[in-house]
Amino acid sequence: MALEARHLDAIALLASGLNIPATAKRLGFSRITVWNWSQKPEFKAELRRINRVKLRAVDCVVRDCAKQAAETLREIMADTGASEHARIRAAIAILNRIPGESVESQVDIPGDEDMTEWMKLRVVGDDG
Repeated sequence: MALEARHLDAIALLASGLNIPATAKRLGFSRITVWNWSQKPEFKAELRRINRVKLRAVDCVVRDCAKQAAETLREIMADTGASEHARIRAAIAILNRIPGESVESQVDIPGDEDMTEWMKLRVVGDDG
């Protein structure tokens, strides 16, 4: 089966997230016709190819956003002008990306109003 424009239109709609009935309705074909097309190896291969391309594009965007988020957290953590609470939360967010148990499940983090006292207790507790 050579893919025709109508097949490629159906593939594009399916790849966009529409199901077979919605695709068939949009294109003016019966559900059975579109389902039959979707069973052909060439159709399946092209749909898989398009989905892989889309997935790679999304993966690139997510990776770029993750790098930016990590850099933002690093800047907050290093910013001595930022509140202690913000710096600790940034540090915890970074540590929580390390595989294993969440830091927050091991350390009780207080709200903003108790942060200074909590930090004093932690420092004193760590020293002796």
